[in-house]
Amino acid sequence: GILDLGAGVMLETGHLASTSKLTAVEGSFSLQELIRKQFEEGKPGKVDIYGSVQDLLEKGMEYDVIFSTFGYLELNNLKETLMEARKLLKPGGVFLAGFWNSKGLLDGLLSLVQGKKEYFLEKRNGMVPAGQSKYNLAAYAHRISDFKNVQGLKIREMRGICTIIPPYNYALSRRLSQRGLIRKLDNFLGKLPIVNNFSDHVIVVLTREGVSN
Repeated sequence: GILDLGAGVMLETGHLASTSKLTAVEGSFSLQELIRKQFEEGKPGKVDIYGSVQDLLEKGMEYDVIFSTFGYLELNNLKETLMEARKLLKPGGVFLAGFWNSKGLLDGLLSLVQGKKEYFLEKRNGMVPAGQSKYNLAAYAHRISDFKNVQGLKIREMRGICTIIPPYNYALSRRLSQRGLIRKLDNFLGKLPIVNNFSDHVIVVLTREGVSN
């Protein structure tokens, strides 16, 4: 089965419900209702919805794939999340995680140009306080090294996102990403080990090692 951790409205994974056993963890009751509404109104498949990871751990649930995009990892403790993912993955299972890179070069340069020195320093240190982050809560930025040497999890693949496309100017990002050459260049640079260390976001694929929990 597939677990969407911090599912939101399941934009990335909802279409998988028609062919896979899909579970969502979403702490917001309003977003849980939006997920239910999608499938009640005819979206194919079925999703089991839980309010917290602890619910799954108590039931001894295990998954083949865990998917978690940027919001969840930006608002939760990474070390705890990785340990929870290890417990929830079957041996050989995959954790696909997207995170906000504390060393993102483009975001850093843009913030300095805009005079946001405090934001720049806070992000480099790993946490941007409420009021300065893009949420109304404090947000965590991580380093690629945070995902290395995690007991029971091994990095299999890594890809940078928004290497040359501005990450938070959405109108400009949309226009640039629609230009095939720029999008292809961003994708190409994001694959390079040296460059993807400085992409503003990073997708990392980790594999669960060892025997069952």
